[in-house]
Amino acid sequence: MVDLTATGSARAPAGTLGAELEHGCLEHRLRRIRAALTALRERAPEHDLGERPPDLDQAAADFEAQATAMQVRLRDLEAAPAFRMQQRRGSGGTDHSPR
Repeated sequence: MVDLTATGSARAPAGTLGAELEHGCLEHRLRRIRAALTALRERAPEHDLGERPPDLDQAAADFEAQATAMQVRLRDLEAAPAFRMQQRRGSGGTDHSPR
């Protein structure tokens, strides 16, 4: 059973090879979104009135919503017993708290 999530990725049952692949893809995408958010915040030009353009704020809000959805899915995947067992054998967990 595979369905599409709000993050746009295929959702695999926890504890499967598909879940491991989904986890890796989500981690990579989350890093890219965080980098985009940082760039938006650093490069956001200010108007003469001292306000940022509303479209930049909307883009940042959209990226933040995507990042939150990915963090939730990553936590769901990591909460699966099979994933936790594999992590004990492998490299360890990853922090998915909002930054």
